[in-house]
Amino acid sequence: MQKINYQKTKSFWQNEAKKAEIRDCDEYKSGMLIDNDFIARYRKIEEEKVFESIVNVKKDDIILELGCGSGRWTFFLSDKCKSIVAVDFSEDMIKIAELIQEKKNVKNIKFICAEAENYCDYRKYDIIYLSSFIQYLNDEDIKKLIGHLAKMSGKRTLLISRDTISLTGGRIIKDKDYHVIYRTADEYKNMFAKYGFKTVRKQESYVAPFLSCRFGLEKKIPFKLLYFLESFAFKKISRLKFFFDDVFRRRETGHFFFVYEKTN
Repeated sequence: MQKINYQKTKSFWQNEAKKAEIRDCDEYKSGMLIDNDFIARYRKIEEEKVFESIVNVKKDDIILELGCGSGRWTFFLSDKCKSIVAVDFSEDMIKIAELIQEKKNVKNIKFICAEAENYCDYRKYDIIYLSSFIQYLNDEDIKKLIGHLAKMSGKRTLLISRDTISLTGGRIIKDKDYHVIYRTADEYKNMFAKYGFKTVRKQESYVAPFLSCRFGLEKKIPFKLLYFLESFAFKKISRLKFFFDDVFRRRETGHFFFVYEKTN
């Protein structure tokens, strides 16, 4: 079975960290692999709305985030919880995150540079968030990761994983400059089930804007107005496009939130 080259994956993300575009401590674009500024900002807002609709973060919650990158989700979650431990394997991404933390003067985050699949502090977390990185792991390391997650999960722990998955019915493997394995939803469901995690929810992370980019509106209309149009007036058209893309199998991949609960 074809495997991911971890050294090449790490080099890729170290390079992304060097290119990271941080404006006024706004980390929304770093790690998204999206060049279009409007889409990146739109996606950040929409994904956060979906997250809040499926996860109720409480003020006394202690959170573990794995694959935190430069902290896009870390800072979003830090406003809502008691404390958060954020882990990433890229030294350069962690440096960016710590710089933003210092500028924002956020005290309840602890950033750690470590490989997510090897991280285990045996603490029982209220929420564990896997921030779109398990597609960069080989099967044996995903199993190792889930084994560690089981040790850090109590009866009330909520496990959320944000993943790009294959919609083709089989795996999609990319092994050139960008090393990744897009697995199916059923593959992840079965992997987590073996370690006592039940899938309780699956939801697309956001509906990508369609009309604005098709007609170049992001270059002509201020962000707030265009965001309003895309998120309200145009959203039904974008959803319709998604529907027909799925019917005619024009989409190879999709981006989803998965919510898991411990069953034992």
